[in-house]
Amino acid sequence: MPSRLCFSDDFAKRMKIVSILIGLAVSLTMPIVYFTVSWQEFHYQALLRSEELAYKIKPTIQDNPDLWYYNVVKFMELADESNVRPELESINIFDREGNLIFKQVINGEAGMTHPFRNPIRYNNEIYGFVEIRESVQQLILGTVKMASIFAILGTAIGVSLYMYSVNIVKLAEKDVLSAEQSKRQAESELARLDRLRLVGEMAAAIGHEVRNPLTTVRGYLQFFLMKKELLSLHSKFQLLIDELDRANSIITEFLSMAHNKAIKTKECNLNSLIEELQPLIQSEALIRGLSVELDLKNIPNISVDAKEIKQLILNITQNGLEAMEYGGCLFIKTDVEKSEIRLLIIDQGAGIGPDLLPKMGTPFFTTKETGTGLGLAVCYSIAQRHQAKIDFESGGRCTTCIVRFPYSLQK
Repeated sequence: MPSRLCFSDDFAKRMKIVSILIGLAVSLTMPIVYFTVSWQEFHYQALLRSEELAYKIKPTIQDNPDLWYYNVVKFMELADESNVRPELESINIFDREGNLIFKQVINGEAGMTHPFRNPIRYNNEIYGFVEIRESVQQLILGTVKMASIFAILGTAIGVSLYMYSVNIVKLAEKDVLSAEQSKRQAESELARLDRLRLVGEMAAAIGHEVRNPLTTVRGYLQFFLMKKELLSLHSKFQLLIDELDRANSIITEFLSMAHNKAIKTKECNLNSLIEELQPLIQSEALIRGLSVELDLKNIPNISVDAKEIKQLILNITQNGLEAMEYGGCLFIKTDVEKSEIRLLIIDQGAGIGPDLLPKMGTPFFTTKETGTGLGLAVCYSIAQRHQAKIDFESGGRCTTCIVRFPYSLQK
């Protein structure tokens, strides 16, 4: 039991790492992408505007190439034309040596600004430079807002993933531990296989859901590594990629438990499997003050996975024994009907209400105080892999579970 708790604690620690990495990835990726794309567009448009101003200044050079920069009135007109844009802080004109010869402040309250400079050319000769200073305050505020939103979203995703995965594993372990308390060594072995299968299936379901966003985030980080503009952040991006790869290796370890889903079938007789389990079922019944009766008809052999069918029989008989009071009897029958081989397990319990019958086999649905609702869900999964069907019939003070195996399972 302590080893199982250690497994749960170890799983929780590993999932915490995975959850933190995914939360960080979500929190960082979108704001970085937003800023990068927005800055590229902002930079492109600002350069176009400065290039347009440089083009408008060309006529002043044509009039007097040596004294073109004395035509300040023309520059004032250009500044007035651009005054309608509040993000424009100022227009500056420089000579070919880079000396400031004209400055027009458009909006002194533009906040943080960034210069965008373009050469003034005439006849393929540079006469000076025109520079506009654009406010980047809105771009930065937008990035901060985006970062705040995705910080909350990343935290929510990380916490939800951690709570969901850890709770599922704990529920699965709780189901297995409750079964181990009342079963002998043979049942303990079956429970161990069931535990690994359950945890493997859940790890597979969680792992695939986690791997998809991890792959997307890793792709974006690799894209940013190739950007020269983000050279100062390359070491941080590489650190994130390394941590994502580490998280992916942890997920692979859990997925390895789900790789043995293929059933190993062999020809056997359902009656023989029941007779092998009879001492185990009988001893459990005696402890509860109950009895077990077998009524096994002559049935053909079928090709099944013996361990999985034994697990199915044990789960259903255990439910039947737990449903009965002292002195009750559990009937286990087999017969052939039409094109099916049937296994019938009948208990003398209180029965199942008609409103609950449709919910039988639903994962995590249970009527027991200490149950997890995974036992019957496992039976339905086993039946599905064997092309079998499970039905429940209940009336009065008894419940009949019928498992139908098709003739197609014969070799």
